[in-house]
Amino acid sequence: MAEPSLENFLGCCLEFAEKTGFMTPRLRGLVHLAQKAGAVGMAQNMVGEAIHAVALEENAEKIAEAFKQVLPNEKVLEAKIDLQGARLISHE
Repeated sequence: MAEPSLENFLGCCLEFAEKTGFMTPRLRGLVHLAQKAGAVGMAQNMVGEAIHAVALEENAEKIAEAFKQVLPNEKVLEAKIDLQGARLISHE
C-alpha cells in the first residue's frame, strides 16, 4: 500500500507465487522472457500453470512472440485492457 502502482502490485503477486512455492521452473522462464521483452509486469495465474503479462501496446507483440518461442501458438492469448468497465455493448 506504500506504493500503489500496477508495477508494484504485479511485483508483489510474483513474490507471493515464488514464496508460496507455486512458481515452477517453466513459469520462471516465461517471467524472464516477458521481463526481457519489456513487460510492465506479470503475475502467475492461481489456477493452473500459467502467467499473464501486462505490456504497453508497443511491446505487446514482442512479448507474445517471446512466449511463442517456448509455447504452442494456441496457448498464447493477447487481449486489450478495457478501461471503461462493464457495460452493455449491444441490445437485440
